[in-house]
Amino acid sequence: MNKRLTENRLMNITLFYLSRYESSTEKVRSMLNRRLRRMKIQGEEIPPEAPVWIENILQKIQKESYVDDNRYAENQVRSLAAQGKSEHFICAKLALAGILGDRVKEILDSMESTEESRAKRFVARKKIGYLRPRRDRQKFWEKDMAALARAGFSYDIARQALTDESEES
Repeated sequence: MNKRLTENRLMNITLFYLSRYESSTEKVRSMLNRRLRRMKIQGEEIPPEAPVWIENILQKIQKESYVDDNRYAENQVRSLAAQGKSEHFICAKLALAGILGDRVKEILDSMESTEESRAKRFVARKKIGYLRPRRDRQKFWEKDMAALARAGFSYDIARQALTDESEES
């Protein structure tokens, strides 16, 4: 038999989630709403005040600094930039977490990494472009360009990243 849904139970669910994942306010809201939908599908009774409880919980966790959207955004931007992700990809990913693109661009501008350096990092991680054996470079050119395009890099930056042989030993 399932426990009755209360605000305290939702708070415990939230704290357990936050103990495992760094999150934004919007991601916590989405997680709680998904949880309510799942409970409803499983036949549990969802009190009509549950949406109000969710908003109360979000206010509490922000007040106690369990969730800080700025901290989350900075950590995610730094992590994704280090992985060689494009500005377009980073903005899209954080938009899903409820972080506005202006804030993301602000963080990216304050970092030393540029779109070109992130593209070079992407090329290095995938071992494509100038890192392929010389005999395969032309054969895989279009495929490598497509990979960079899917990753959100412009044509010029992709071309430059794939042909930059200054790092080749």
